[in-house]
Formats: sequence, structure tokens, C-alpha cells
Amino acid sequence: MAFNIGIVGCGNVAFHLVKQLQNSCTPIRTVFHPDLEKAKAFREQFTELKIGNESNKSETTIFICAVSDSSMEVVLLEYSKIGPCISTSGTFDISTIDSKFPLATIYPLQTFNKCSEIEFSKVPVFLECENNEFKQEISQIAANLSLNTQFLKAIDRQKMHVSAVISNNFSNHFFDLANQFCEENNLNFNDLIPLIQQSVSQLGSKNPRDLQTGPARRNDQETIEKHLHLLPNNLKLLYKQVSDSITKRFHSND
Repeated sequence: MAFNIGIVGCGNVAFHLVKQLQNSCTPIRTVFHPDLEKAKAFREQFTELKIGNESNKSETTIFICAVSDSSMEVVLLEYSKIGPCISTSGTFDISTIDSKFPLATIYPLQTFNKCSEIEFSKVPVFLECENNEFKQEISQIAANLSLNTQFLKAIDRQKMHVSAVISNNFSNHFFDLANQFCEENNLNFNDLIPLIQQSVSQLGSKNPRDLQTGPARRNDQETIEKHLHLLPNNLKLLYKQVSDSITKRFHSND
């Protein structure tokens, strides 16, 4: 089944969706953005794309809306007046939109930036759609993105998104703080990389709970106190809160 797909947005998710689909049987043909200069800059990376405008919106049979969660409602309300729309949001519930055209969600669970290569075929892609005919169409599009696709209700997708924020965004924030601490103390953050890689490499084969180590896991309050004395004020509270959480997880009955 051939579709005339348009992408709404020019950000990181839009970039990787276009890149992954451009050589498939469901390529994205048009980019839409209210800022014409941004659309032109995006098109420079994908010369086969057309820049969408008011006159050629009607030529598009499916709009993939790859915009921020805060903008998703406004964008869906606008484009769902023209044709079927797909949200790429991890948190937006498409059932809140009243549309005469079918709506769906295709949410790739991955962190995206334009500088990184993504092995998209391994990315979990979560789908949602109540319209049976449109469900077949989004399944075809998703199959060209990943080998790992599954239908998931909005509430479960939102919970998965929360899990992603905790496991990925929070972890990266800790890396950033550790890097800053190293820089301020003339230490090399790169010396921590083998440790971080070793920890990550074990995930998937073992339960993360079983991999927990460190002073809080041992309830070693003496070491924790030594660490607290070394840390600046902005890290003391965070270190203590996380250590208390770990200690409670393993020693709540002590």
C-alpha cells in the first residue's frame, strides 16, 4: 500500500524518521513547518523532500506529527482537519482529540539527536490506533521502522515513557554532574567510562536490582558520610536522597 506521507516538524525525531523511511516502501515525501527557513534547512539534508504549504496539504494522505509534547495537541487539531494523523509522543493521549479523520500513535522509545547513528530496527516502537483500517496502515509504516513493534494503550505508553526518563534522562544528568565534579577537582571523567560501560553491558541479562553495588547497597553509613563531606552543597542533598532510596530498597527491614 502506497502512502503520500508528510512529516510535521523539523527536530531530532523528524530527522531520524525521514532518514529511516526514505529508502523504504513508505517514504516521507513532504516536510511541513510554520517557519519556512527551518523547513528549507531540513530539506537540505533530504533533497527528495518537498516543502509543504497550504496548497499541497491536501495531497498528503497521512501526517506524521513529530513535534514536542507541549505542541502536539495544537498540531493534531490543525492537521487532523485535513487528513489522518500520527502522533510520535510518548505521553500525549490521542483520544482527547475529536477528529473526523483517524488518529494513531507511533512512539519510538529512543533518545534522538541528529549527530547520533540509530540502529532503528532494534528500537521498540509502540503503536496505538482504534480505527481498524488505519491500524493496518500504521502497522505497515512501523514495520519499515523497526522489527520490534507492539500495540500499547496510552496509559501504558505513558508509564513506559516515565520509565525511560528515569533510566535514561536521569542517568545522563548524573553523568553530567559527575563530569562537572571531575572538572572542578582536576579529575578525568573519562576514567569513569569503563565503569559505566561495564554496568550498562550487564543490563538485559540480569535484573538491575541484582546488579546494585556501592555503599548505600551495603548500608555503609561511614563511607556515605565521608562522601557527603567531599561534595558541594548542590550535590549533598541529591547524593543523600538517592543513597537513602537505595538503602531503603535493600535494608527496609533491618
